[in-house]
Order: sequence, then structure tokens, then C-alpha cells
Amino acid sequence: MTTKTELEFSYEPLDFFEAPLSLSLKHGQLTVDHGKAVYLLTNPNDPIPCTLRQDVQQEVSNVFKLRQVVANKAFNLALPNATQYQADGRQNRVIQIGMAAEVATAGSLDMLMRDATGRVVHDSRAKRIESDTDFVASVLPKMKNPTLSKMVGSYCAAVADRKNELVHLYEIADAAKKLFDGIDTACSELGISKTEWRALTSLANSGEIRQGRHRGQQTQGNRDATAIELEEARGAAKHIIRAFAAKVQ
Repeated sequence: MTTKTELEFSYEPLDFFEAPLSLSLKHGQLTVDHGKAVYLLTNPNDPIPCTLRQDVQQEVSNVFKLRQVVANKAFNLALPNATQYQADGRQNRVIQIGMAAEVATAGSLDMLMRDATGRVVHDSRAKRIESDTDFVASVLPKMKNPTLSKMVGSYCAAVADRKNELVHLYEIADAAKKLFDGIDTACSELGISKTEWRALTSLANSGEIRQGRHRGQQTQGNRDATAIELEEARGAAKHIIRAFAAKVQ
């Protein structure tokens, strides 16, 4: 008799998540830490129905995509191996070979501040982990919204395709503009300033930027976007995704 069913996904890099993550999902509990994402099904299934396996894989994939939005970092996610635990202590394991998704890297500078007594008064890493975890947990149930799913997919494509990064990031702003019938309404509804909006769209539409929509098609003066320009564009895209996700019921 099967008493427990687990689906285990391996992923790289091992530090894709800064801290262990535990989420209650549709079909059970997901625990993510140091290269392993283990999905414990609420109800044991032996064998696992194809539709259930696909549903679990989609949920886990969405968790990683949302993490990618906040981390701006590439990942490889393998197809899951299934382990069936029997009442007599035996384990049956089914191994799959292949990658479910692939993606690049980025880093962040953290600050830890203490007062005169040594008490921590500001820990940027802890605050970021809390914020990122909240984002993944709160947005994950809303990923069935087609516009939100498209926006997240565009951000992931931007991470995977750096040469055309601004083309993909522009798709996020464009989706919001179409949904709200114009830039003015989109900015108003999402609480985004025109300056922030243009930090993404103007850069993406510049004829001299190689990562943009027009691929540096000027006859002279073509250049790569600067690190600061790219960070501002990414920040605007993230702001749009976060603000729109907050509106999705």
C-alpha cells in the first residue's frame, strides 16, 4: 500500500533561492532548498495520473518563473522523479531525464546595520527574502490570468535572451497598455510614473540600442544599453508585473 507520494525536481544554480521556501499548493506541499524542489502530494497516487503530473510540473515551473522575476537570474529545472513510499518501508522510484526549463546570473549587494549595542537594525538580505517569498506566494494562485502569465513569460524570456532583452521587457509594458487602452490609463491604474514607464519603453524603442526593438539600426552610433539603463528598464517591468498582479483577483 502506498502511503506517500513525492515528486522531486532538481535545479541549478543551487543558490537560485536565497533561503529555503515552503509553499502550500493545489495538490500538496512544496519545499525548495539547495538544488531540490520536493512536492509532497496531499493524497498518495500510484501510479501518478498524467494530468496530475502535468499540473504539478506547471505549478512548480510557475514558482521558478516568479522567483526569476524578482531575482533576474537564470535557472535550469529538471523534470521530476517520482518516489512512492510503501507501508512496509519500501520505496519505488521512477526517474525522468530531461530539463523542463533553462535560463543566466545576477548578484546583489547586501547591507547589515547594527546599533551601538550590536542589535541588528537593518538587514537588507532578510527583507529581500521576505519580500520575494511574499511575491511568489501571493502571485502564484493568479498565474491563470492570461495577461499576468504573458507578462511573467516575457520577463523570463528577457533573462534567457539578453541580446534582445529590451524587446521582451517592452512586451510587458505593451500588454499593460493594451489592457488599459493607453499609456495614461495604464500608468494611472498601476501607479507608475511616466518617467519610470519611459525608462523602459523609450530605451526599448531607441534606434541606437542593440538590445532594443529596432536592434540598433541607425547607420552610426549603435551601442549596448548601459548597466544603469538596463536596471531601470528591468525595475519598470517588475513594477508593472507587481502592480498588475495586485489587481488580479
